[in-house]
Amino acid sequence: MKSFIFLSALFITSSSFAAGFTDETEFPAWAEQAIDLVEEEGIMTGYGDGRFGPDESLTRAEAVTLISRIKIDIKDNYNGIPRFPDVIQGAWYDRSIGVAANNGWVKGHDDGYFYPGNPLTRAEFAAMMQRAFDLETSKISLALKFNDINENQWFTEPISTMLDNGLARNFMSVNYQPGKEVSRAEAAWTFAQLIKKPGLTGKSGIFDTTGYDSLNSGRVAIKPRNFNANDQGYDVERAAINVTAEPRSDAVVVFDLGSDWQPLGVIRVANSFNYRADFEALRVRLRLDANDMGPEEGFFLKFEGPGILIEKKVYSNGELALTGLDYRLESNENLMLKVSIKANTEESFYSRTATGKVFVMEASGEAFKEFVSQSRDRDVRVAPIEYGDRDLSKFEFTPVASG
Repeated sequence: MKSFIFLSALFITSSSFAAGFTDETEFPAWAEQAIDLVEEEGIMTGYGDGRFGPDESLTRAEAVTLISRIKIDIKDNYNGIPRFPDVIQGAWYDRSIGVAANNGWVKGHDDGYFYPGNPLTRAEFAAMMQRAFDLETSKISLALKFNDINENQWFTEPISTMLDNGLARNFMSVNYQPGKEVSRAEAAWTFAQLIKKPGLTGKSGIFDTTGYDSLNSGRVAIKPRNFNANDQGYDVERAAINVTAEPRSDAVVVFDLGSDWQPLGVIRVANSFNYRADFEALRVRLRLDANDMGPEEGFFLKFEGPGILIEKKVYSNGELALTGLDYRLESNENLMLKVSIKANTEESFYSRTATGKVFVMEASGEAFKEFVSQSRDRDVRVAPIEYGDRDLSKFEFTPVASG
């Protein structure tokens, strides 16, 4: 089991590297010209460390912002209030997602969340592109040539439309692999085709994407959990990694500024596969019932488990992502993560008592077993995540020290 490392989420810089990318030798031959073009146009300018990262997965938030750099007909009608509960107001992706949602070319998942850090799948990319560029609907027969697509799937029409407009690179393949994550090289190829089609995009964009922080090579990337692989051309099992929050008790956990760590309960992670799975990442949110609690980083959260000891500051109404866990779970094995909270005594607080809770937002992992694809066998896949109760014990915090 590897040690835990916390990685921060940053984004794409708007400045280019005059000397080229430091990982140019890793570019696939079919993507070299496309990457040069999207860099020249200021659409994809790489990471802060000088890499382009052709094999890195494109996240949903990144895709929205990159599309915004190409479109010319965006109505900037965002009022600053996020449409999705997991889109943080003021985050680098906040405005891009807000404008995109208000223009009707991105949607959240069925649970109302957008999941900006999730890698984008090919199916999701096709749907996003179809809506964003008003691509004329194509006959679904184009997509039915792939063995892993049938006429009753939600993404069949968008994929056909991508093919019809010359925006899907794998048109000669036997399988489309709609659940596969879109790589940055693949995205660059598609965006390069768009640039060559002024009828779809116009000559230049007007959406202001300047002023964003650079994307550190160690960014958070939580893998998708809502794409239904059972609808694809894979013979997969319905077992999953099960994530359940177990509160300490039904009572409210009471503490103050002078209190030591207070346990909120445990997060149980269980492997219900009959083979190995790796638990990779967890995202939790701290939410207060009122917003007048005081400073931004008002609390610490601690996570304790076998070989895991993590303490991190968390915003008073914010998220905390634990990535790089790589915790190995054998079949039917459980991981118990004890979660505790205490106040950040280096900060000052308003005087009123506040109540709140910590809850599980998202998790990710991988399952390790060969499963059948119509094109090849694979021995690893993104594991589906099943959630039980998400809430840990509620807490009540008094911003004075007892005694």
